[in-house]
Amino acid sequence: MISFSPNFLLHFLFQTFIISSRAALPGMWDLLVPNAGISSMHTAVTRFNTVILLDRTHIGPTQKHLPPHHCRTDPQDPILKHDCYAHSAVLEPTTGKLRPPMILTDTWCSSGQFLPDCTLLQTGGDRDGVKKIRKFTPCETTAFCDWEELNEIELSNGDMVMLPTGEVLIINGAQAGTQGFELASQPYLYPLMYRPDEPVGLRFMTLNPGSVPRMYHSTANLLPDGRVLIAGSNPHYFYKFNAEFPTELRIEAFSPEYLLPEKANIRPACNIHGFPILSIYLIIHI
Repeated sequence: MISFSPNFLLHFLFQTFIISSRAALPGMWDLLVPNAGISSMHTAVTRFNTVILLDRTHIGPTQKHLPPHHCRTDPQDPILKHDCYAHSAVLEPTTGKLRPPMILTDTWCSSGQFLPDCTLLQTGGDRDGVKKIRKFTPCETTAFCDWEELNEIELSNGDMVMLPTGEVLIINGAQAGTQGFELASQPYLYPLMYRPDEPVGLRFMTLNPGSVPRMYHSTANLLPDGRVLIAGSNPHYFYKFNAEFPTELRIEAFSPEYLLPEKANIRPACNIHGFPILSIYLIIHI
């Protein structure tokens, strides 16, 4: 006669209970892609029902190759000086098909935002990507679209906010160093306005400077009245107030130019369900 230990029987009963319980729970899972080739650190869904996947560029070979003659050469890469592997992919969720666009610089700890024209503006990263700005213009699945790198700006660890005008406010951060933990210096007090409708070379405009250094892990959020709420910053492991750039507890509001009194007559506004909203763009595009 075969005998079973009490632990085995307990484990068997537990697994049986879990399997029967799962069968009664709502929701379903589908495996869309068994191997995407890259592990997605950032993901964005486009208006064409495609999905942009992004990963770091300096952690070695992935399992998806770039097209022929599209290799990336970086003498400073710690693992692959000549990199022919994809670190970004465009997925069609309905078919599972993947296409590897070419990302040139590292996107670790970067940020992104869709513009009103549905292009994806992606900023920052690590190593050679710290001060980079990238743009991806999505396209139909039958067309080809790729990453484009824009002019570099001297800013890292900043925040981006989509404004009602369709412009992008880039605020906070540092001009030297990277990330947190007291590795950054030279606070960037001058906000930048990215104006996608202006000619190339004239799209960035410098704005009125602030006075509070916000070096790392700060935030910027658009308020219903059109102002931008600015909070946070702690470039240390713990709360630290006796430092060159202390843990920041102050909260500020930045008022973009469209809130000037002389622009009141041309400022778009609407009222939805009794809540005043500065612009219809807030509802459509954000």
